[in-house]
Amino acid sequence: MLRTRDAQRRAYEALHSEALAHELEQSAEAFAAEERFDLANELYTEALTFAPGSARLHALRASCRGALGRFTDALQDAHAAVRAAPSWPQSHAALAVAFIALRQFSKAQQAYERAARLARDSQGDAELEAEYRLAALEVRAQKWRVEVDLPAPGATQAADDGEDRF
Repeated sequence: MLRTRDAQRRAYEALHSEALAHELEQSAEAFAAEERFDLANELYTEALTFAPGSARLHALRASCRGALGRFTDALQDAHAAVRAAPSWPQSHAALAVAFIALRQFSKAQQAYERAARLARDSQGDAELEAEYRLAALEVRAQKWRVEVDLPAPGATQAADDGEDRF
């Protein structure tokens, strides 16, 4: 009888923890939508105390921390998301975004390519696969622009000093 009660208590605590994590996640998403990333970060952190193995929460907090300029923390969260759900394409996309912020373009490209393969292989989602393949190509172009010191598309050039150059 004691084992049954103990199992019931653990099951209740697990359900209660999941519900709390979900409520905190929804509140955090609302703050993130309002670009109040400091509050969203705090709520994602609290939610992770109730669901420490949640790849989704780690990926969301990685995005939030990236918006706060906390790129190393974002990378750690993205790695945690990948560890928690290695076959979830979005965890690899979160990793790619963190690598971009840290200007590690080759690693970002690899992460997007992995996300694309997983979107195709594990989810059969051709649209998501195409989105991640395009992102990988954009990262490749960005890496090339940095290597040859070209401005990003749409970036303004330095003001002309008035001299004609022919």
